[in-house]
Amino acid sequence: MTRLAIIFSLLFVTPANAETFIMECRGLGIEEIWKYEEGFFSDTCYERVKGKWREHSSVKAVNQSCIFNDKWYIDFVSKEYARGAHGTARCATQDSSGRWVR
Repeated sequence: MTRLAIIFSLLFVTPANAETFIMECRGLGIEEIWKYEEGFFSDTCYERVKGKWREHSSVKAVNQSCIFNDKWYIDFVSKEYARGAHGTARCATQDSSGRWVR
């Protein structure tokens, strides 16, 4: 009976720290929306393309940052989009009413 209870309880387990962060980045000739999703085993970065979220599997997602390489990254904590020689841009997050806040 104990095994059955454990298996049943695991069906409804969700990670307590799972969160999703969304940012809109403008500047440097770009206008993009990015999503960082914390998962149970790994984190993932997504880009909004033509109304759908596209996963970037080649991007390293760690500590609320999407890292393309050492000069190109998106930081969801500092709200910064850096693209090497092109410079950096400030990004915005959504508040509870759905407005973008920089």
